[in-house]
Amino acid sequence: MKKILTMMVVLVALSLTLTLSVHAQRSVPGLPQSSLYQDLPAKVDFHEFDAPDMVKIEAEDLENPSPYRAGVAVPVNLDIDNSGEWTELPDGGKIWRLSIQVDGALALGVYYDNFWLPYGGELYLYNEDKSEIIGAFTEQNNNADCMFATQLTGGDMVTLEYYQPAEQTIEPLISISEVAYTYRGIYFEDSPGDKSVWCMININCS
Repeated sequence: MKKILTMMVVLVALSLTLTLSVHAQRSVPGLPQSSLYQDLPAKVDFHEFDAPDMVKIEAEDLENPSPYRAGVAVPVNLDIDNSGEWTELPDGGKIWRLSIQVDGALALGVYYDNFWLPYGGELYLYNEDKSEIIGAFTEQNNNADCMFATQLTGGDMVTLEYYQPAEQTIEPLISISEVAYTYRGIYFEDSPGDKSVWCMININCS
């Protein structure tokens, strides 16, 4: 078996510009309602953003190779009032869905500048084909400063899906300031699974 490239020095150098606490990333098991109800409308409110200037970014990385940078922040300024679409569910609840695409990204992370979920609400994020689903994030993820961030999902599109149960009338605060556009990562020469496995934690974004 080929030797796995550990790149320990690089891993030590990696860090998050926005530090995510264990509490912030805690989630509970579950599935998005759109995976449970197959007859829901497929159309989701979609917002596409230009990729960052990679010529400029690559030049910056050559000039400043340390600390290792794997992504940059792309402003989006989307929230639950100005974007997304609500869909009624057979159980009396409803879901709000929003898709964000930034062309060419290896992965996308989401940064929230106003985040608060009421009791019973569930937030999920997933990539284009739902091969990666993160969440559910709940009221347990609320914090005093109403800031939050969710980890990376692979690909250049991410969909947010919020579930509001029938008995809950209070809507959440979900305001997205930026997405983390990941353009490179840590690759392994020979991994047991996918040849393109890359490190999705401790990414330094600016």
